[in-house]
Amino acid sequence: NYFRWLLCVVLGIACAEENILERAKGWLSGGRRWLRAVGAAILLTAIVVCKQTALGKTYIGISDGITTLAVIVFTYSFVTDIPVVRNILMFLGKHSMNMFLIHNFIRYTYLNEWTYSFKNAFAIVFVLLLESLFVSICIEKLKSVTGYKKLFNKEGI
Repeated sequence: NYFRWLLCVVLGIACAEENILERAKGWLSGGRRWLRAVGAAILLTAIVVCKQTALGKTYIGISDGITTLAVIVFTYSFVTDIPVVRNILMFLGKHSMNMFLIHNFIRYTYLNEWTYSFKNAFAIVFVLLLESLFVSICIEKLKSVTGYKKLFNKEGI
């Protein structure tokens, strides 16, 4: 159902075009940062809890969009200031396009039974992340070995 993810896509575009994450981080980074972090964590928790209600499940496209935006704003504003976490997120960010493009093939076609054999939502997401990351690393290595990057950098594409 493509409409379920439409708000997420629109919010992602708006965040990129309007610099919303930087603006939110600036607003949340004011005085008494710890108090703002606690308030943001409480708000994030409330949003996630509301997503689990009948209303959140009825309007799942809207609740997915709002929850996704809230998690990203919170993570960008507070969690990325932790050096180890920032490095991990930067590494994942370099592979994010490949991972986004490949994860549905892994999830639905190639490793469906194995990925979902863990029977735990967090374990399934973690395994899917690792599978997608592994494929992305392989793709990037293949691009380097075949000269793909040089070819397209010289052509200006």
